[in-house]
Amino acid sequence: MRKMWAAAAASLVSLALGGVLVVAQDEPLEPMSASRAPSPSAGCGTASATAGTSHDSMEVGDLMRSWYTHVPPAHDGQTPLPLVIQLHGNGSDATFLAGFTGLDALGDEEGFVTVTPEGRGQVQRWIYEFDERGWDVTPSNPDVLFIGALIDRLGLQLCLDLARVYVTGISNGGQAATALACALDERIAAIAPVAGVVDSGDDCRTARPVPILAFHGQEDPIALFDGGLAPFVAESPSEVGTPLGDLPMAWIFEGPVTERVAGIAKRYGCAPEPSPELIAEHVEEIRYACPDGADVALVVATDGGHAWPGAALPPELEPLGHVNMEIDASHMMWDFFAQHALPEG
Repeated sequence: MRKMWAAAAASLVSLALGGVLVVAQDEPLEPMSASRAPSPSAGCGTASATAGTSHDSMEVGDLMRSWYTHVPPAHDGQTPLPLVIQLHGNGSDATFLAGFTGLDALGDEEGFVTVTPEGRGQVQRWIYEFDERGWDVTPSNPDVLFIGALIDRLGLQLCLDLARVYVTGISNGGQAATALACALDERIAAIAPVAGVVDSGDDCRTARPVPILAFHGQEDPIALFDGGLAPFVAESPSEVGTPLGDLPMAWIFEGPVTERVAGIAKRYGCAPEPSPELIAEHVEEIRYACPDGADVALVVATDGGHAWPGAALPPELEPLGHVNMEIDASHMMWDFFAQHALPEG
């Protein structure tokens, strides 16, 4: 991913693509309980994987897909462990992200498995298509199929708690995290997108709310905090030659980040007015009062760019903007994840 991100620093366009889908409901959403018993995967009692990082691949549909899995020392093959899926940005790859976020090391400390899958395409991406489908979260989408199959595969190889599967990611990966919460809401307990929350309105319907803790920099030079893409990004050619701003999925970037999160909160039945709190000198947390289990919150780094708070960028990626180091997004999202599990039954 370091190589990919270095290229992105020159063009600053690859990380901008993606979208996020939210719940639209006609019936009350079912809450979830963090205190529920674990839901052991098939690998519990038979899995013998040892601690460390491994690379694997499999064919899903007509595509060969690959990923890196990091198993913590706590994995004994008998005790179900949570799973955190982290998704790289558009034009990046898994190898740098796995170490960049610090989630592998945090998993060693807290006792959860981390998996970092690879996207698809000439310029690796998640979820979106170049044709009229645009942002596609149907069950047949190759990435929805892949992540579902990946959870199945890991559940056989490891002893996982299938009630505690979480998704995060940056940019297109963060946007895809919320799209997967739409398409796989019965399998994903909570999400935490970074630099990538958008609202696609009624295009997504789920049976239950998927709690969300979003992060975004107010000075993001790519996915603009006040809405849209930076002009030089929107006018840049995509992989198929069409300007990024003219792709079928470009509408998902409309509206300020705060309004997008407010749209999610409304669909979850949360109170209309959030409660902002300054949690660091340049960091504000905007949290909504929601029905039990349907948490919605946005963490805004007022000095932050297109970055993961608490994870310093290498010098060649400085054009992506300032990294707020007052908070640690990885620790914050894990604390958030640990409060949520899928509902019983």
